[in-house]
This record gives sequence, structure tokens and C-alpha cells, in this order.
Amino acid sequence: PRDLVLVLDRSGSMGGWKMVAARRAAARIVDTLTAADRFAVITFDDQVDVPARLPDGLVEANDRNRYRAVEHLARVDARGGTEMLAPLRKASGLLQSSVSRDAVIILVTDGQVGNEDHLLAELTADLRNVRIHTVGIDQAGNAGFLNRLSSVGGGQCELVESEDRLDAAMDDIHRRIGAPLAYGLCLRGDGMTAVDDTVAPARLPDLFPDVPLAVSGRYRGDAGTLVVRGTAPDGSA
Repeated sequence: PRDLVLVLDRSGSMGGWKMVAARRAAARIVDTLTAADRFAVITFDDQVDVPARLPDGLVEANDRNRYRAVEHLARVDARGGTEMLAPLRKASGLLQSSVSRDAVIILVTDGQVGNEDHLLAELTADLRNVRIHTVGIDQAGNAGFLNRLSSVGGGQCELVESEDRLDAAMDDIHRRIGAPLAYGLCLRGDGMTAVDDTVAPARLPDLFPDVPLAVSGRYRGDAGTLVVRGTAPDGSA
């Protein structure tokens, strides 16, 4: 079962086709949830809003709650400035009590924010036990920041350069928010030692079907063996 918080950017820069694409993407994410999941929806500009017809916090993903969430998303328009720290902090706070459940944040945005380094520094601790995927809308989206943010959160970044690209990008996201084949991955070298601060991503994402997992880095010593360890859904190593 999953606990998922969808965070949708509705700031002024998201106007036009970007808002249309973002609403479609958000609605498709809600539609993938099952009755075993819980979820919340957050929309933000320089304010943080939640659907008026849903209780504040995580709710069961039954038909009624999913309908109310999609109904709210359909009415979201672009407005205001972009203040991303508060909604992401609220989202991670909702997931801190997720025990024995997959805790996921999905951020849909064009990434047009300032103070990127400050945002990442502030959010790193909050995202320690949460996986975050980012969906970047538009060619002008800040791909560098969104990739760094998803890397800190052990997730992936998908870029949607046009409405035509949306369906393919959402298929990739759906695979990543499904049940992982293994989670809590770690690398251990046998006969080789990794050079500090060269392994990327620093936090390994979970392993999903049909989703490549690439890790790069430098090592010292003779060529040896790399061992990848993780935990399967049934708890076995």
C-alpha cells in the first residue's frame, strides 16, 4: 500500500497549455490509486491549498475521495508567485507517520523557482524517509533543479516538453509509483573502495520493473565486485 501526496504548482508561470497538461497529469496520478492506498492533494503558488471537500491529511483512495480530488484539480488555474518550500514541507510532514507503507511525493511544476540551493538544503532532512518524483512541464522548465530534487528524494525526474509527450511521461511515472521489486538498495564493493562523494545518486532509488537504474562513481583498488543489496516486498533480503 502507498501513501502518496500530489503537489501541483499553480503559479502564474504555469499558465496556458502547461496548466492544462499539469491538471491532466495530476488527475491520471490520482486515478492510479487503489482502495489500499492513502493520498493527499496540495496545490500551491504563494499560498498552499487543499481540496475543500476532502479532510486535511491523508485520506483513503476510495472512489468518492478520488472523484473529489480530480474535481478540485479540474478547477485549478494559474495565479500568483512560486513558493515551493512550504508545500513540500507540508507534504513530507504528512508522510512522516507512514509505517510499512510506500511514502511518495509527486511534484508537478515547471520548476521556475529561485534560491534552488537553499531549497535543497532545507528539504534534504525532510525527504530522508520519503521518495519524491518530479514532473517538469515545458522546455523552459528548470531541469537541473528538478533532477537534483528527485535525486535527493531517491526518485526520478520526468520532463514533459509538450502535450504530446505527456502520456509517455506519465506511463513512466506510473511504473515508478507502483510496487518496487526491491527497496532500500545499497552498494558494497568486494576488493574495491568507493571514493567519497563520487557515487551518484547519493541515495539509491528503489528498483522498479522496466525502469533502468544507473549508478556512477570512482573507486580505489584493483577491479573487484560490486554487490547490490536490497529488500524485496515480502521483507526478504
